[in-house]
Amino acid sequence: MSDVKQWMTTAVCKGCNAVGTIRPILYGYPTDEMASNENIVLGGCCVSSNDPDYACKACHWECTRDPVSGELIGFPFEI
Repeated sequence: MSDVKQWMTTAVCKGCNAVGTIRPILYGYPTDEMASNENIVLGGCCVSSNDPDYACKACHWECTRDPVSGELIGFPFEI
């Protein structure tokens, strides 16, 4: 199991406290296969340089992941 997949099984959502519901957000036009994939969240076709990387499948809380600590940071970024 890759580090990211293993991390996703134990990550805790700061929006709803669900465990294992954080998934990467995929941007662009989805295919039928992408739309039915439970391992991603569709982010739409409009992409900017400051979009979140992950979202919770349960409550749709969006976040990024700190590359050093691995901590989830809410979006827009929590201060």
